[in-house]
Amino acid sequence: MSEVPRHIKADTSSVPICHGTGRSRDAGAVTAHRINFQGPPALAMRAATLLADAEGVELLSSLPPERGADPDVVLLGMTIDGTTDDVLDAVALVRTELPEGKIEIVGHS
Repeated sequence: MSEVPRHIKADTSSVPICHGTGRSRDAGAVTAHRINFQGPPALAMRAATLLADAEGVELLSSLPPERGADPDVVLLGMTIDGTTDDVLDAVALVRTELPEGKIEIVGHS
């Protein structure tokens, strides 16, 4: 068996990937989802932490929390990566843990 020269890259687009859970998934099924959390300022960081720690998703980015007309409410925009099912599960977890806030999926790519 001959080796592939180092300057030639193999096509890995169909190789299953694993995010440390021991569970592999098709790389094509992973999508970036935009998530908004709206609620008390003290809960914004907790919402981001819950999403980051949720199984099957990865927190890619987070904008600084923005205050609106109500000083007791902030809007936190985040982007997470994962399958649609894993993202829905993560959002449901935040809804259960932080009922004082509002979380929604606002788009995906």
